[in-house]
Amino acid sequence: QLFNASDGAIVVKDCPARGSCAFRVDVTSDGGTSWRRGRDLVVAGSVDGGSPSEDEPVTGLTMVSATDMYAYGASVWHTSNAGVTWTQLPAAPAVDMIAVSNGEVWAAVACGDLSGCASSIDTISAGHFTPLPHQPGDLIGSITRHGRDAYAVVRDAGGVGELAVSHDDGTTWQTRALPQQYCTYSLGPPMTITTNGDLFLICANGASA
Repeated sequence: QLFNASDGAIVVKDCPARGSCAFRVDVTSDGGTSWRRGRDLVVAGSVDGGSPSEDEPVTGLTMVSATDMYAYGASVWHTSNAGVTWTQLPAAPAVDMIAVSNGEVWAAVACGDLSGCASSIDTISAGHFTPLPHQPGDLIGSITRHGRDAYAVVRDAGGVGELAVSHDDGTTWQTRALPQQYCTYSLGPPMTITTNGDLFLICANGASA
């Protein structure tokens, strides 16, 4: 993720020819000319040969500032010193995405069982997860924020989705149709918003196309 013209960071899954894959976060402060290699956050099995999976311990990264970051997936990690040291948040749920705006950190809590889905948008404060009082509904697929505006892709148990929109920090939500049925089915940032407030979604013609 690029935080500004100079500062950014990337999640790296480092898989040797033999042995276990390791996850780390590398940081740049000169626009990508050089990178500081981060320490390993977590080690996972290498049976997948390094291919990405939604069940990975680390699948995404959100930068609150150039030094304050969250790495998330099946576990959630936090650093306040640009990745020099990391703290794993205790008892944290699996997280699909983290969005930051107005000093608030929102997490889209993952839902592994669609038949009994209980996913939500939670705020993270002092390492604790608290569900928003007013949820957009159903399975949370992706979230992004810009000022007081918030957007969430929500799906029912059958996978049919719509876009939930809030202009008051998540106090109220309205629904809009998605351009296609299969939107935000991807690893990495499937939905993003520009500094001008333009919203972009990754969509597909089919579940595997």
